[in-house]
Amino acid sequence: MRRWIIIGTVTLAVVLLLGFVSIWTHFGRSKTAELENWIGRQIVAVVQNYVQPRIAFAALHYQPPRTVLISGFSLSAGAQTILSVDRTSLQLAEVPHRGKPIQVQRVEFERPKLLFLSEEKGGLVGWTDFLNREAVRRPETVPAGRRFSDILVLRHVEIHNGEVTYDDAGDDSAPMTLPGIDLTLDTPPDAESPGWYRLMGTLQRAPVFRLQLDGRINLDTALLEFAKLNLQLALGEEQYHTLPPALQRLLRAHAVQGALTAEAEGQIPLRKPGESQVQVRARLEDGTFAYGGAAFPVKSIEVDAQLPKGPIHLSAFGFAMMAGGETIASADGVALDLPMLPSAGEPLRIEQLQLDSPRLAFWRDGKGGYAGWSDLRTSSARRGPRLAADAERAARPAAEVVQGILEKVSLGTLQVRNGGVLYEGRAGEPLVVEGFNATLHPSRAQNAPETWQIEGTFDVPSFLTSQFDGRFNARTLDLDIERLDLKAELTEAGYASLSPRMRKSLPAEQLFGGLTAGVQVHVPLAAPAQTTAQAQVEVTEGYVVYRDTVWPFARLSAAGSWPEGPVNITGENLQMRAGEESVFTVPSLALELPYVPRPGQPVEISRLVLDSPQVELREVPGGGFAGWNELLGKEQQPPAPRPPASEGQESGAHWRLRSLEARDGA
Repeated sequence: MRRWIIIGTVTLAVVLLLGFVSIWTHFGRSKTAELENWIGRQIVAVVQNYVQPRIAFAALHYQPPRTVLISGFSLSAGAQTILSVDRTSLQLAEVPHRGKPIQVQRVEFERPKLLFLSEEKGGLVGWTDFLNREAVRRPETVPAGRRFSDILVLRHVEIHNGEVTYDDAGDDSAPMTLPGIDLTLDTPPDAESPGWYRLMGTLQRAPVFRLQLDGRINLDTALLEFAKLNLQLALGEEQYHTLPPALQRLLRAHAVQGALTAEAEGQIPLRKPGESQVQVRARLEDGTFAYGGAAFPVKSIEVDAQLPKGPIHLSAFGFAMMAGGETIASADGVALDLPMLPSAGEPLRIEQLQLDSPRLAFWRDGKGGYAGWSDLRTSSARRGPRLAADAERAARPAAEVVQGILEKVSLGTLQVRNGGVLYEGRAGEPLVVEGFNATLHPSRAQNAPETWQIEGTFDVPSFLTSQFDGRFNARTLDLDIERLDLKAELTEAGYASLSPRMRKSLPAEQLFGGLTAGVQVHVPLAAPAQTTAQAQVEVTEGYVVYRDTVWPFARLSAAGSWPEGPVNITGENLQMRAGEESVFTVPSLALELPYVPRPGQPVEISRLVLDSPQVELREVPGGGFAGWNELLGKEQQPPAPRPPASEGQESGAHWRLRSLEARDGA
């Protein structure tokens, strides 16, 4: 009997317990479901008030007392899901109650994925019009209880294993995806400023980049302020293997390397981002970038900018341009000043570009082109044809590049300090101009958008100065210097001030005196070997050193065309001296050359006219005559004279005279 009483008591207890559990589960779960619906509606209502994309989630579970788990949260624009989160955990500040706004204190996102899909018409799907502008501009239009500030009392935000994908609609290549992004952000309220929340945290994708933030945000006024924003980014072979294959291929294709550090401070009104005030300082070290068949290494680049409407200053040091295994351009320093960033569709306006010690090299490559320059390519219209040496093959792609640059860039002033150009002509003799300074002021011509007016100055300190103006046609790549006025005081000190390479490239026959010149030049940049020029040159109170003889004169003038000629030269009071004595004088002379003398070839003189010349022949020991031995290159007694050449009279290996006329000579 007693046994049955015990069994009955236990059975009754179990039945009562099961009943209690059943009743609690039914009514408790019902209450939980109602609360979950209430929480879900709040989240959707608040978020949808501020953003345009459509909100959805697969499931929402409330775990008492203060945890909400959301699965499959997403934002969609049309057929594209631009944001998805596998799992979202909300930690509430207090136990939720139906009819009362929830208070979200902590948020954790597991595997969030962002998609940035470009549109053919411009912009990004879903992100270009992401915010509800009316709610941001006029927060009072959002009902009470449905504002961000009503439900957010954030203290902490985390992202685990985030992923960002960029897909270019106009590009057939695979989308670029960067996984493994982590974020830790503390957001305590600012005790001294109601409505403000501190933002302190780190966003990183090791070992590629690390972003540290220290700032604050006002959710009601949508104002973001940051006292420090620090970015560290490194790219190179050590980092490539940690990146997605598509991104690896892109970076390797352009040989992108370097270490970037950047700092920023300022404020961004999210309602009117155009009124932001942000000071940015950035530095890139040991950078490299390859494009169009050329590599662009740079030791360092520094940027100091006031964004978005303030001035920008950029400085680069140790810059070079390499192609075909040759350094074809370089500069010790490059400085760039912009008034502000351009708006959409506007060209980049550069107020001043300054180049310190730039160098350009044009070496013949033995194939009719120039080493390195013939290896350049253009990627215009995704083609990338080679720039051949001949004009027809080179002009079109080069013109496309130049036109594309000039359409997007406007330059106020170019300054060159201590510049240098090396040009190897057809005869293999290099022409070197070093140590020059120059200024250039380009402006687009009215009613001719492909034409630029240019004016400026050019000088070699202690040697020459000049002013010029002209035109540049971006369509044909033709440079026309319509006026080049040049002045020089050619002195021993002036020649000595030139660099050794420049002195070596000058003719051995040095000219001294006061020089003035007026020059016009046409340079087809697609075929520089076809350059032509017309010049008028005058030298006064000077002298020429030629083959150990000195030729003083009162005036020498020359006018002619280069390279084909002819060249006409006139002179006054010309002498030839042997030591301190004059052995030849002529009050007036006229000289005609059929073409400009070519390096390494004799000077061709088609006609020489001398008025009242006086010749003195003084024998010297060993034979010959004072001064004339040096002129003819004969140190001993000359051999017996040869018969005249059929085409004229040949005078040594340095010049040929075709016709000589002397009047009233002695």
